[in-house]
Amino acid sequence: MTDLVLFAGVPRSGSTVLGLALGCQDTVVYSGEVGQLFRPGWRPGRRIPCGCGRSVDDCDFWRAVLAGADVDPGAIRRLAPDQRQVAQAASAVYSRVRAETGRSVVVDTSKMAPYLDVVARLQGSNTRVVHLTRDPRGHVVSVHRGWRRREDDGSGPPLRASAGVVLSWSKNHALIEMRLTRYRFRATRLRYETATSRPAAELARLAELLDVPCDLAVDGATIDTSAHFGHHIAGNPAGRARSTALVLRPDEDWHHRLTRAQVVALGLLAGPLLWRYGYRLSGPAVA
Repeated sequence: MTDLVLFAGVPRSGSTVLGLALGCQDTVVYSGEVGQLFRPGWRPGRRIPCGCGRSVDDCDFWRAVLAGADVDPGAIRRLAPDQRQVAQAASAVYSRVRAETGRSVVVDTSKMAPYLDVVARLQGSNTRVVHLTRDPRGHVVSVHRGWRRREDDGSGPPLRASAGVVLSWSKNHALIEMRLTRYRFRATRLRYETATSRPAAELARLAELLDVPCDLAVDGATIDTSAHFGHHIAGNPAGRARSTALVLRPDEDWHHRLTRAQVVALGLLAGPLLWRYGYRLSGPAVA
């Protein structure tokens, strides 16, 4: 049976809400982005947020996990080039998360391509990968919303910056595909737009493909989150708000923020991956 589900993709693709959704089950725990613990270059003193509202350093759950796993993230970050040592530490953390929660499946949304190098070196783990995609135009607008230095006045993102975001989207997805092939991961592709348009059917399908239990309480687009344990690392700040219900709905803001010319130009810039992932040059209509 699967014991680790890893979401691979790029930031602002909806992995946090989908991880929360899968984690709302008695046998599944959503850990958030465990890879953040070992991220090289993390500035000393910078706090990694936990879903409980505290930082990982101050969270009783993660302090117990790290102590039980005998892992010092700061020391591991200094060893980041040694993927095997990072993998040993990650494996110990995953095992301890299962022990502390009593749940058999960990869902991790660390996403970025380099972390696949670590996961590929886990010993004795039955890992499945979800390659999560999102229309690059929607990704651009979501990234733009997250830029704190720019006041969100309802306008679309600047074209030059948008082009850079799309090129980064293409590069990271290409790197993910290379690693999925190199390491022969058992992987399934999931589009954010499809998952949020019909969550009950897509989450059930995904659980079956991943060989994980699916006993989600779904009412339309609303998922009962009372079983979620609330200690996921990092992720979208909106996903750190504590609630007993999670509403999955597609973020279609970009349909109104971008002009038709921008939609086409950014689609062309995304290149072959736009069509490979089932998105149209002219925009919408995916499900």
